Amino acid sequence: MAIARRSTGTPTGAVSSNNENVIVRLVAAVPEPFRKYAKVSIPIIMKECKKYGVLDKGQIAYILATVHKESNFGRWMKEVKWSKNDGLDEKTYFMNKYGSRKDLGNIRPEDGYDYRGRGFCQITGRYNYERWSKKLGIDLLNSPDKAADTEIAAKILVEGMRDGGFTKHKLSDHIQGTKKDFINARRIINRLDAADEIAGFANTYYSILVS
Repeated sequence: MAIARRSTGTPTGAVSSNNENVIVRLVAAVPEPFRKYAKVSIPIIMKECKKYGVLDKGQIAYILATVHKESNFGRWMKEVKWSKNDGLDEKTYFMNKYGSRKDLGNIRPEDGYDYRGRGFCQITGRYNYERWSKKLGIDLLNSPDKAADTEIAAKILVEGMRDGGFTKHKLSDHIQGTKKDFINARRIINRLDAADEIAGFANTYYSILVS
């Protein structure tokens, strides 16, 4: 897998997570009312990108664009029940939605609620909480709300997008050096829904990273 790794210097095409000016400009590009969340989340995400060797500016831009769409930079770190008209309380709603989903590894109705979506690019289902518990060495099964913690969510986000941990598509499949397929990169998370919108966000963040 062609992934840039950390070195003693700053590789060509890389961006430092300590570049405060870049971070300030990235945050300023985020629309209100999400900017206050971006002010917290962007530095943490940039730090994790450096830690995990994600140094390609196109890849970083697409990670930020994904967070913009998926959770509004951390405004929504837990999946919420939007509809008020079905007469269901939140727990019952998620039990009905996910509780019987064997493809998510759920084994009891309550799993639908306990392991509903959390994080910057929300992981869902007992299987995913168990898998990330093992990968990170953090007990997300017994403490699922930890997946909504900004630091932990950033690890899941960056490592998952780097390695194809969500759909088997990984960042380098679509974005590497001069290759910047911001449309098909959406397959890293969820087929091609909202692909054009997210590509637009990515282009905005990329222009800041390279300026």
